[in-house]
Amino acid sequence: MSNSTDLSCRESSSGSGEASGGADALGKWFGIGLGLAASIGINLGQNIQNSCANDQSKNGIFWWRVGFILFITSAITNFVAFAFAPASVLAPLEGAQFVTNFFYGLFTRNKMLYDNDGWRRDDVLKTGFGTALVVVGIVLPMIRTSGEVAIFDENVIWCFWRGTAWWIYLSTTTSIAFVCYLLYRKVRKEEVSTGERNKTNMIHMALFAIPSAIVSSFAVVQSKAISELIEPIFTDGDWSILGKWLFFQSLLFTIGGLAPWFILLNEAPKVFEVLAILPLMQGCYIIFSSLAGGIFFEEFDDFSTEQAVLFATGLSFILVGILVIITPTQKLNLCGGDGGGDDAANEHLKPHTRCPALLISPP
Repeated sequence: MSNSTDLSCRESSSGSGEASGGADALGKWFGIGLGLAASIGINLGQNIQNSCANDQSKNGIFWWRVGFILFITSAITNFVAFAFAPASVLAPLEGAQFVTNFFYGLFTRNKMLYDNDGWRRDDVLKTGFGTALVVVGIVLPMIRTSGEVAIFDENVIWCFWRGTAWWIYLSTTTSIAFVCYLLYRKVRKEEVSTGERNKTNMIHMALFAIPSAIVSSFAVVQSKAISELIEPIFTDGDWSILGKWLFFQSLLFTIGGLAPWFILLNEAPKVFEVLAILPLMQGCYIIFSSLAGGIFFEEFDDFSTEQAVLFATGLSFILVGILVIITPTQKLNLCGGDGGGDDAANEHLKPHTRCPALLISPP
């Protein structure tokens, strides 16, 4: 669905065209590389922070700061990547976080993969298989990615904002997010009243993950819009965009989406099992961000049949991979409150909160 009735915004843009001499295509792959590195860094930084959050020793404080710096630096790098590659290609790259999450879980002996008897073979194989499916889902959309790199000016970004397809997506997903949020508040209230909490309840995790991912998808779209709007500052020294409403509108959506996303990412491991909720949140983020970017920037309009099939198949692999990862192979007692059972019997299920023993020591 195009964003205008006669001529799409992309077609009306004089800055859009095929890559010449391979330079633009090289820039696109540079952006993909940045996005991949940023995705790994974001997840690794977050995992280090979570591991060291309760460690007030010198080592714990040092590595928490390392994780925080890595997280922020990678988030900025991810923003830069949007200036070089399409949002519908960069968003699936976030699936690289699944790989990082899996190996970090192995490294830190997370309780969903490890107990007093050693690695739980079935859980490790299941999580590894699900991670492999996600990787396939990441690769598929890039097999036939276009070499075209579009440049959008202020008028084209405004055109995107007026698009019918975008407003349908915006209103529909906002309604879904609101309903999921209300349902999550209801089930959390019931959990508090009963004193019981299942940290791996898939429905509860979905109600938590979907609204946060939808809101963050708005931020992803507007992050790319900002990267396009400020490009004249670096190419022509033209700072006029900073005084225009479109820039502040895009900035408001970016902050309004990223702030709750980062807060909920840090809150999620406190409420749910980290190796279950983070993959679910990341997977929902990938799906909604891919759809939002493709709709807002009319990237789907330029898809060939083969590209559309590869894109849809890739997202399907990611979705199936997520379900495989978060579905336990055995019924684990990961409840909180009075429903947690005997502490001694569940000692092997308690999270390992010590910081990772990495290769260097804090100064």
